[in-house]
Amino acid sequence: MASRSPRTSILLTLALFAGGAVVGWSCYTDEGAPAWSEQLPGAVVYAAQDGGVSSIFRVAANGTDRVRLFKNDDDVDPDALYPTWVDGGRRIRFTAMRDGVWAGFEMDADGGAPHADADASFRLLSVPGTAPDLVVAADGIWRSTEDGERHLIHRAPDSGGRVAYANAAWGPEKRFVIFQACDPVAGCEVQVARADGGGVFTIAQGRHPSWIW
Repeated sequence: MASRSPRTSILLTLALFAGGAVVGWSCYTDEGAPAWSEQLPGAVVYAAQDGGVSSIFRVAANGTDRVRLFKNDDDVDPDALYPTWVDGGRRIRFTAMRDGVWAGFEMDADGGAPHADADASFRLLSVPGTAPDLVVAADGIWRSTEDGERHLIHRAPDSGGRVAYANAAWGPEKRFVIFQACDPVAGCEVQVARADGGGVFTIAQGRHPSWIW
């Protein structure tokens, strides 16, 4: 694991001064969010830049009620990464450094009682693999069928291959897909796309999303 995660806040600032939106990069505002996004259930935890440090946040899947749950204070590397819902959404596990050593952490769903787990069987978390019937390639996300066919779910328009997708996972009833979309200039966003190809919604700036509903 790298000792430091990419710093996107400075790049985002540069992108804004350079002329605003990157081609093919859609960060919806309250006015522009698609109507279907308002009905997205549950909550998403993710890692995002917070004063130059990667911290753990929670947000409703419809993009409201964003709250920081954990900010690390380790002297060697204060980043916190890879949050994951566990125990039916009652707890969150993630990776952070304590006393200069990477460790598995966990905390309550509201950010309470964060602690490094002393259980040796608690492996460090990492970026989750893409669901077996989802394909992430060539700056797009596809659903694959048993007969090998691929059906496009989402691709960044006119990105020229610049946007890279990762961490793709199914949402409720496989009607939605959550993922991170990273642009080398504009940074990373947590996005949800309709599985029928009917649109995409940006929940927040960040990466490593985990959705519970």
